[in-house]
Amino acid sequence: MKKIKRLFRSGNIGFSFFRNPRGRRSSIRYNNRAFFYRRGMVDTVIMERILFLGKRCEYRLPTRLNPSFILDLGSNIGASVVYFKKCWPAARIVAVEPAAANYALLCDNTRSYDGIQCLGCAVGGTSGRGAPVDRNTPNISPYRISQDGSGEVDILSFADLPLGEQPVDLIKIDIEGQEYDFLRSIPEQKLRRIKWIVGEIHGVDDWKLFDHLSNYFILDTRKTLDNRTAKFHACNKEIFEDVTRGFSIKLLQH
Repeated sequence: MKKIKRLFRSGNIGFSFFRNPRGRRSSIRYNNRAFFYRRGMVDTVIMERILFLGKRCEYRLPTRLNPSFILDLGSNIGASVVYFKKCWPAARIVAVEPAAANYALLCDNTRSYDGIQCLGCAVGGTSGRGAPVDRNTPNISPYRISQDGSGEVDILSFADLPLGEQPVDLIKIDIEGQEYDFLRSIPEQKLRRIKWIVGEIHGVDDWKLFDHLSNYFILDTRKTLDNRTAKFHACNKEIFEDVTRGFSIKLLQH
């Protein structure tokens, strides 16, 4: 039944039924373009949650938000990036992904769009170099990057990202526990101008993060005892009533 639902949502037999050979590069049509992924890997789970759930899409936000500039942190293979482009075609997007294999697919999946810049690096509270955390470390994602001066991955703080002078309207952030360190590196005068932040917490300084954001944002999350991760939303207090008019807030947590 699950595969039938996947077929109904995606309209693609290969995506819905075939998982082998694992890691094989395949593609599906999305927004009238090819979207590439790896069979039998987490790519398909991410794609289903973001691209094919309609109103229950993981990053469905009020249309009235209408961001001009989106910063997508932890872009993986680009599902969230192309989803945002479909919602707001005129938006400029900077997409950041540190894992080399994911970054290659991210570039392929966004190449046909205008206004998307992809960066193959990590982000953090301070700039420097980093290395992937040991895959065998308990309760840690294999994509998490730790500060390490001899590491092979560039880590950029907010100040060092090539964003220009245009204010960031929307931040999507899923950076495996570095959310607090990065978001507190944003200068206050720029943080208070952001319209919306959506992302995932990972059990690292979660409540410090919410306390930091609470000065300027209305927060929404649903954290359970049996899961260290949870999705969260932060909407700027000054625009909350306007952008959420006609939008069901219940859709933010489903």
